Amino acid sequence: MQFRTKGKLVLTEVKPSSTRNEIRQAMGQLFDYEQDCDDKDVLLLIVVGHKPTRKDASLATSNRCGIAYPQGTGFKITCAKR
Repeated sequence: MQFRTKGKLVLTEVKPSSTRNEIRQAMGQLFDYEQDCDDKDVLLLIVVGHKPTRKDASLATSNRCGIAYPQGTGFKITCAKR
């Protein structure tokens, strides 16, 4: 899935759980999508079904991928470290 926000293209991969394996798989898929993208300034976002562990969230954010999960009536989004 992809969308634009504030002029930036966001590539998204949705996973039902937030296990380390799901996050690793999502990262690989996003890097693959990014390689085929014409837009060179893209944001990568992994959306998971519930709050990941701190270690697993850090795996994503330290590798240029933001991570989002349901919280209340919306989503908690942690941006990628740049």
